[in-house]
Amino acid sequence: MIKIKKIYFVNIFTSLLFYSLFPLFLSYFILIVYAKDVVLSQENKLSYYDPYKNILYDLGVFKISFPKGRFTLQSKNDHFTLSIGTSIQYDFSGFIGPDKEHNQPNMAGFQANLRRGRFIIIASYNDFKIVVAPDIGRAALVNDSMHEANFNYTGFHNTAISIGLIQPSVTMYGSENSAGFTLVERPMVIDIIRNIAAANARIGLSFSHWNKYFFLNTSVTGQRLGCFYQDFQKNQKGGLVRVTFHPIGTTNYDLHLGINSTVAFHGDTRRYSMNSLQEAQIFTGRPYIRTDKLDGVDNVWAIGPEFAFRYKNLILQSEYYSIQLQRISKNDFNNKNLRFSGWYINVNYVLFGKSRHYFIEKGFFAAPQAAVFNPAAGDWGVLEWSIRWSTMNLNSHRYDFRNGKSQGAQGGKQNIIATGFNWYPADQMRFSLEYNYVFATRSRNNFYNHAGRKSNLLISRVEFNF
Repeated sequence: MIKIKKIYFVNIFTSLLFYSLFPLFLSYFILIVYAKDVVLSQENKLSYYDPYKNILYDLGVFKISFPKGRFTLQSKNDHFTLSIGTSIQYDFSGFIGPDKEHNQPNMAGFQANLRRGRFIIIASYNDFKIVVAPDIGRAALVNDSMHEANFNYTGFHNTAISIGLIQPSVTMYGSENSAGFTLVERPMVIDIIRNIAAANARIGLSFSHWNKYFFLNTSVTGQRLGCFYQDFQKNQKGGLVRVTFHPIGTTNYDLHLGINSTVAFHGDTRRYSMNSLQEAQIFTGRPYIRTDKLDGVDNVWAIGPEFAFRYKNLILQSEYYSIQLQRISKNDFNNKNLRFSGWYINVNYVLFGKSRHYFIEKGFFAAPQAAVFNPAAGDWGVLEWSIRWSTMNLNSHRYDFRNGKSQGAQGGKQNIIATGFNWYPADQMRFSLEYNYVFATRSRNNFYNHAGRKSNLLISRVEFNF
């Protein structure tokens, strides 16, 4: 048993080592061949067009402006600032054609819903800042109605400290604001990693530090806000560490490397479960893959690398995560430790307009900016195309039984091929159209997928961000 465990951990270590070293060799090659390009633009500075920058109302002690369309009240001495913004995402999505196999429930049909409806209030005085962001979107009303509410200090150079209901920076894709996703939703594995010890409205303390070459975030967290979270998640304790490196940042090239680790310790009980939707948030209560309630889960932890490379308008991005559930024996029943895994590969290409840029304060590629729609001048905004393959495997020891009781999990394995377009006529506006092909294996005791199934989905979104 000890020998098997050693071999198992050696395999994990060598896989992570290879995944991390390969991009380093790639970066070395680029530095040698394209050394003249490296000195051009280490900070990726962009000149943004803001049609609202000249709107200013002088009220004596205060002034009102609208940077990038956001209402901002600022004192004349610039010590105090109050801004009010919003992020509205409205979806019209559904399954294409009949979606009923093996006498399973029919998933056909289209739905229109407010995916996110956030109001973002930021009050700052010198280096202190308070952020409050309630959410009236459909998912928020089911789980929690607060996206975040926290107190921040930014007095140290390139450093941010946050406490309250925070948004910890975990994974590359998970650190992005939803307005900047390459496709309308996150990959399956990213949502599962976020739910361990991060995600929306998580009670915690977070520390971030960055410069143009690296980013570091470490957070200590508790449970999420809302009565929806029970069992393991209620009163849980956890944390995460994310470290990224940006060894190349030029006009034509960016290279991103990183590693994440997150852990959560059980709360009120040791019962834990995982599930994943079809990435598109259409029928939120009908996941194709999910585990049963797993007993004896003492802690959950995950680790994995990040990789992204940009060449001009083209970005290749990928992440892989291994998820471990450490279990204890219960009532003389030996609960086996479980291991799940997931990954994705994403390609993004800007067809016209300015490309995505590297955001050093969080370590990811942010949405295109400086979008201008003025056909008379030959400006049509920004149009980007993305394609992604993502996989989530919730099977572990699925054929192991003892006295008729499962010692493992057969949550199923799901693959999704997604492709779509985002059009930005302005920085504050985005229109998305996306197609998903979903194919999942059998998920034990899952009413919506007890025999495996395949689906075709069409997703559209209208989005406004101020």
